[in-house]
Amino acid sequence: MDRMETIKTGKDKSGQSTEKRKQILADAVYIFLDNPCGVGVGSFPEVRQRYFERSQDTHNLYLQIATNLGIQGLLIFGLMILKIISILSHVIKSVDIQMKKLLEKKIITENEQLYRQANDLEIIKACAEAVRMFIFARLFLGLFGHDLYEIYWWFAIGFTASLYRILQIAEKKTDLVLN
Repeated sequence: MDRMETIKTGKDKSGQSTEKRKQILADAVYIFLDNPCGVGVGSFPEVRQRYFERSQDTHNLYLQIATNLGIQGLLIFGLMILKIISILSHVIKSVDIQMKKLLEKKIITENEQLYRQANDLEIIKACAEAVRMFIFARLFLGLFGHDLYEIYWWFAIGFTASLYRILQIAEKKTDLVLN
């Protein structure tokens, strides 16, 4: 709670964490502006040491991308996030459309195939919503930490691709069950 309070008040209970973070952010912005194409993967602490004789990493996902990978890295990361969110939104929308078709049958609870398909679709939708919320949470946490090289992003890409493939199978199954 003390750490959270420092965000609101700007005053540290112990140490100079707020001032150090501000310095890191200012250094990162300076290095990015001086190297708009980036300084290289994982190189920010070393470059910061050469520039300012300080070596801590960025403590910010977006500045980590900017300083390490440059403008092109920011663009690619942004496009990747947009594509993931777009695919997950498509999965959710498609599940809603399929559910509507199944519910139009009105005997869904009496027909075991329709009932099982509706349950499967609900699981697919819940998983897509969970991955989407995970992405939003990681993007928010990126304001306070640097995790570009962590496995989270690969998991999100993998889950998204899997959900898209599962959706394709579910759409075929829904069509079969309805006909």
